[in-house]
Amino acid sequence: MKMTTLLFRRSVLLVLVLMATLVTLKAQIRIDTTNPIQFGVYAQGGVNTMRTGGFTQLGHFAKPNVPFQNGSGDLVTFGGIVSAPLSSMMKATPLTAALHVGVRFGYNVFRTNLFAYEQTTFIVDGAPQNGTIQYNLDARFASFGLEPI
Repeated sequence: MKMTTLLFRRSVLLVLVLMATLVTLKAQIRIDTTNPIQFGVYAQGGVNTMRTGGFTQLGHFAKPNVPFQNGSGDLVTFGGIVSAPLSSMMKATPLTAALHVGVRFGYNVFRTNLFAYEQTTFIVDGAPQNGTIQYNLDARFASFGLEPI
């Protein structure tokens, strides 16, 4: 039941992300048509699944004897763009009017959860019982980007 709930939540998130993506397809819209400088914004979301063969080391933490697998996660990206034709910075010619220079900046957040399951025997009230240890690795990454265009 826990896996079904997780799959349902991921499916709902995927549908919402796809709907949001359709709305953001109109990014990089010119805001002020009287000014040669153009501004734009963008946003993106997504989901991911991953599988890994294991790690040789996991920082200062004890790693499980079984490999992490069946990972899933999500990502969000947003940022902006500033662009201007070369003709606004130097003598206007057909070439300088056609070429634009600018910068794109953005912030990315990526998160994933990896799981590992280890079958073992526990002693419960003096009697051995089969059980499973679940290891959960919650990895989160963020980056800021700045690139010329």
